[in-house]
This record gives sequence, structure tokens and C-alpha cells, in this order.
Amino acid sequence: MRLAVWLAAGMAVWVVVLALTACDPGDDVDVDPADATVRLEALRTEVRELVAGLATGAAAVLDGRVSDATGHWEGCDSVFPEGHRSFRYRGSARVEAGPAAARPYLEALGPALDEVGLTDATPGERPGGRTLGGTRGEVEVRWSELPGQGDYVLLDASGPCVDVPEDERAEWEGRPDPTPIVD
Repeated sequence: MRLAVWLAAGMAVWVVVLALTACDPGDDVDVDPADATVRLEALRTEVRELVAGLATGAAAVLDGRVSDATGHWEGCDSVFPEGHRSFRYRGSARVEAGPAAARPYLEALGPALDEVGLTDATPGERPGGRTLGGTRGEVEVRWSELPGQGDYVLLDASGPCVDVPEDERAEWEGRPDPTPIVD
């Protein structure tokens, strides 16, 4: 009886694995390697410039400082077993508010979003805090304020996911981006 249960469980696992791999269309014949790289690098530049401008602008508005601003590549659509089919660039920053800055910080940052050309700027809620975000072109931007967690705001910006050729996925998985966005 125990053997039958183990065999049934093993078969169920194989059925799930086969079903998942059957959904994978395999090679991406329509992805041009040069086009993918050019598009991803352009989005990287746009995200980094936007994060740098917004973070330094927020530091000026809040009479504070940018304590951390970095970026990295991240995978979007998972493909078993090799990793991800598409990638995007994500930048983030933490801006410490000065002692004279008044809460809520996000209200003070609203005009700065308009200055950099963000559209659809909308306030929102997140667990334990508030958000304010919008888009510029294909880049999404989101500020977060977490009252009671400290005197800072967080910035997150990312471009859209871009498919890369199958034979370049491993390179994109480990692609470094070691330089800070704001020194």
C-alpha cells in the first residue's frame, strides 16, 4: 500500500513537470540580440537618470541626503531550468529627511514628480505606509513613505521587461551593475 502511494505521488510530480515544460515555447526566434541589448541598455540609462534626478531633488526638498541609490538587472519571466526569458533594469534610492522636514514627506515630493515629466501621478497605500508614483514613458516610478519606520522615503523605478535570445539568457542572469547611481 505504501509503495502504491509513493508511486502515485511520483507520477503526480512528473505530470506537473511535463505540463509546465509543455507550456514553454522554447527558442525565441523573433528576438534580435542587438535590438534587445540596445533597448535594455537605453532603459537602464533612462532609469538611472530618473532615479538620480528624483533622489537628489527629494534630498533638496526634504533638506536631507541620498543615503543609497543603486540599480540592478532582474529577470521577469521564468523559464525552467535556464532562468529567465526577459529582463528589466530596476533602480532604487533611499532619501533621509532632514530634521526640519515635515511629514507627510510624499506631499512635498509631488511637485518634483511633475517637474521630471511623470504622468498619472497617483497616491496609494501599502502595508504600513503610503505611496506616490507615476510613469514617464515606459518607466514606472514609485515613492514609499513608512511612518514610524524612520525619517526617510524610498524610491523604486523600473523599465519594462524585454525578451532576450535564449543563448544570451545566462549572460543577462549574471550581468553586473556595480556602480552607484548617486555618489
